[in-house]
Formats: sequence, C-alpha cells, structure tokens
Amino acid sequence: MRNDLGGAMIERAVELHGTHTVNRVWEDVSLLPSRAEIADPDAWVRRLHQD
Repeated sequence: MRNDLGGAMIERAVELHGTHTVNRVWEDVSLLPSRAEIADPDAWVRRLHQD
C-alpha cells in the first residue's frame, strides 16, 4: 500500500465530512480506517457515524 493513500483518504474525509469526524479516531483506536476504508473514505465515515 502506498503511503500517500492514507493522506489522500484523510484529506477527502475532511473535505466531505469535516475535521470533527476524522478526529474521532483519537477517542478509540478501533475507529482507525481499515485497508479497505482507506481506499473508500466514505465507507469509513459511514462506520464512524454508526457509533
């Protein structure tokens, strides 16, 4: 996996859903994105909103 994918995923998630959503990973490490979610930021954000 390329390192820039993670950065691009974070940028996209912040762009679409705001910093507050992305910052939730600091609450619980289980909220970190999976490999599949890195390729699909919207899937990751949907999971974050389920909690």
